[in-house]
Amino acid sequence: MRKRAHRDLPGKERVKALYYIGIDLGTSSVKLLLVDETGTVRNTVSKSYPLYFPLPGWAEQEPKDWWKACLSGLAELIRDTDASRIAGIGVGGQMHGLVALDEKDAVIRPAILWNDGRTANIAFAGFTAPKLLWMKKHEPDNYARIAKIMLPKDYSNYRLTGVHACDYSDASGKSKNLSAPPIGPFRRALTSFFASGGAIGGQKTKKLQS
Repeated sequence: MRKRAHRDLPGKERVKALYYIGIDLGTSSVKLLLVDETGTVRNTVSKSYPLYFPLPGWAEQEPKDWWKACLSGLAELIRDTDASRIAGIGVGGQMHGLVALDEKDAVIRPAILWNDGRTANIAFAGFTAPKLLWMKKHEPDNYARIAKIMLPKDYSNYRLTGVHACDYSDASGKSKNLSAPPIGPFRRALTSFFASGGAIGGQKTKKLQS
C-alpha cells in the first residue's frame, strides 16, 4: 500500500512542511534561497553591499555590511513563511578573506578579501597567511589585538549561531603555513573545525526566527 504524503492527508493528519534556507555570501551580494522539504524553491532574495578599493590592488569589505544584508534578506525571504517550520540554515560564500576579531569578538579592521593583491605573494595571493603577515608589518597594533581569524562565511555563521567554526575544506586554505614562523602563534587563533554538512549551532538562530 502506498504511504500517503503529508499533502494527501486530510485535516489534523496533515503534517506541516519543513523549510530550509541557503545563504551564499558572495563578493558583491548575498543570495538567499528558501526551499521546502521536497526541494521546491519557495523564495529567493539578493541583497548587495559595498566593495571598497582603498588603494590600487586592494579589496576590502565591512563585515557589518554582510550581516546587515543577511538580516534584511532573511526577513524578506521568510516574510510569508511560518518561521517555526524552518529546519535548518546552510551558509557558504567567498573564500579566504581575512576577518580578524579581538578578544571580545569585535571586528578589528575591514576584511581583506580573496581578490586583494597587496601582499604581492604570487603563490598564495588569495590565502590568509600572507594577509596576516601584511598586518604584522603594516598594522602592528591591529595585529597585536587579534584573538580569532575567520573567513567571511564563518563570520556569518558566528553571527547566526555564536559559534566560532570553519569547515575542513576552507580551513585547508586558511590555516596553510599558520603553524610555522613567523606567525606560528596563530594556531591558537584558528576556529574549531567541522564537516561541511555538519551542524554547528542553533540557539541564536532560533532567536532570529522570532
